[in-house]
Amino acid sequence: MKPFFPRSLRHVVGLTVFAGSLLVRLGALVRMESSPFFDQNRGDSAYYLGWAARIAEGIWTDGKAFYGLPLYPFCLAGWQTAFGDPVWPGLLINAVADALLAFVIFETVLRIIAGDLAEGAVPPLVAAGAAAAWIFFRPAAALAASLMPNTLAVLAFWLVVRRLVAPAPLAAAGRALSWGAFLGFGSLLSANLLFLFPLLGWKATRPPWATAAGRLALLALGVALGAAPAWTHNYFAARDPVFLSAHSGINFFIGNHAGANGYPRFPPGLRSSQEGMLQDSIRVAEKEAGRPLLRSEVSAYWTAQARTYIREHPAEWLALLGRKVRNYWSAFQYDDIAVITPLREWGVIWPGLSFGCLVLFGLPGLLWGAWRYPAARWIAAALGLHLASLLPVFVTERYRLCAGPALCIGLGLGAWFLMRALAQRSWAALTGGAAGVAAAGALAFWPLGLDGLAALDDLNMARVLLEEDRMAEALPRLERAAAAGPNDSGVNFLFGNYWMKLRNFPAAKASYRRVLLLDPTHAGAWNNSALIALEEQNWEVAERFLLHALPGSSDPAKVWYLLARSRLGAGDLPGATDAIRRALQARPDQPQFLALRAEIESRSASPSLAP
Repeated sequence: MKPFFPRSLRHVVGLTVFAGSLLVRLGALVRMESSPFFDQNRGDSAYYLGWAARIAEGIWTDGKAFYGLPLYPFCLAGWQTAFGDPVWPGLLINAVADALLAFVIFETVLRIIAGDLAEGAVPPLVAAGAAAAWIFFRPAAALAASLMPNTLAVLAFWLVVRRLVAPAPLAAAGRALSWGAFLGFGSLLSANLLFLFPLLGWKATRPPWATAAGRLALLALGVALGAAPAWTHNYFAARDPVFLSAHSGINFFIGNHAGANGYPRFPPGLRSSQEGMLQDSIRVAEKEAGRPLLRSEVSAYWTAQARTYIREHPAEWLALLGRKVRNYWSAFQYDDIAVITPLREWGVIWPGLSFGCLVLFGLPGLLWGAWRYPAARWIAAALGLHLASLLPVFVTERYRLCAGPALCIGLGLGAWFLMRALAQRSWAALTGGAAGVAAAGALAFWPLGLDGLAALDDLNMARVLLEEDRMAEALPRLERAAAAGPNDSGVNFLFGNYWMKLRNFPAAKASYRRVLLLDPTHAGAWNNSALIALEEQNWEVAERFLLHALPGSSDPAKVWYLLARSRLGAGDLPGATDAIRRALQARPDQPQFLALRAEIESRSASPSLAP
């Protein structure tokens, strides 16, 4: 079959798509360099950077099974070793990966509609339009400008799907083995990739059936070989039977408990940051067991908690599954790492398409494409499996980013459908397309009953504004967040921080008291209340608050330092000596800690100097 448009035009447009996408992403990085966000050492990015820093220092393992997928921090560590700083290399690689995704979308749309034998430049331009939707997709732009593994994981997912769309089967043994290895290695970035195994298996077991079992076995062997860096470490170095990572249990519990709503809803005692959640999940499980646990045992503890809820509340759980499906398609943006709205409002990324817009036009186009073109059925199947991969856990904007390319492809197919229907004056087809858009609109924009979740974007922006000491701009954001979620512990905690920065200690204390009524284990509220007590030289109260903060603190060394200050102020020199010793055990080179130790030693040597 001859190409339905000049091959040279296809190459020119494809190169333009890649180059244009890369220029847009690089422009965002240049703008971000002069913003507060270029310092990536915050939120979940800080978790990966901290892990990478330990690897770069030669601490490749803590002797325990991985509690988080390891490939990305090892990549960051490699870039840090090679370039001295992982930030720019990591962001540049994200930009290239995102541009490759735009090119994959372009190529996939062309491959699907190739059989229509259209002439001229129209098909490549339609495919370029689908790629442009990805380029201006806000979540994609924001996550590409963040030191997070999502962009690379989505690229790996869609490279596998692109291979599925190709007409050639995985007949050769070497191909089945190599694509299985790619799937296994990619799962070290995101375990969702393993949900594509059934589709690769179907592709590999096409006739002749006599060799199907052998090719399927080779595919499974490839997955095991690709994931070997994780399971060999866990089984042999940590002596813990974990295939990839032991954090699956806590994710399963957060998605399936009595207060779950299909988004990450953390029960009291678990912090929402990735590092805090992982630390707290281990601490709580070990406290319940009364002994140190293997990471697999921690995972099993949380899995058992979730299964107990499912077994005892089957109807509620089925309703929760339905809620997760609605969350997946909803226009509501649950940005748990606070990057999309802040980057857009700071002018780092351009205004563009939301997930709801892609669902509105991309989902009907994809469904029509799956009915019309066999190749598009692979896209729809991959999208369905990705949705299935989130049902055991929860939905966030970065978790459902993988659906974006499928919906952009659907957008291109929908545009092609519209052009064909107009050219043929098929009013029935146009009416059916309009009905499909209306149905997708109802799916995406039907109210969810957010119960305070509407405050999330305002809360995220207020947090950034407070970090930048832009108090006047932060206040209206906080007030809107409080109106949407007056009983949200995060809102009240941030209000406490606002008053604390203004040194309005009575108002700050009142806010922190509200936080502790809502969540008695909130380490941040205990810690900040203690800071106020230290300012007021109320040493005994400060010590009591700090002891409450210590079990759940993300920085126990700092808490021990503050305990040493409070005990020194109260004249408890032995207690102060013990506290500063514990602080220095964790951070022996911290100048503040060393200065306080010198002061404690000086007062211990000269009792007349003691308060």
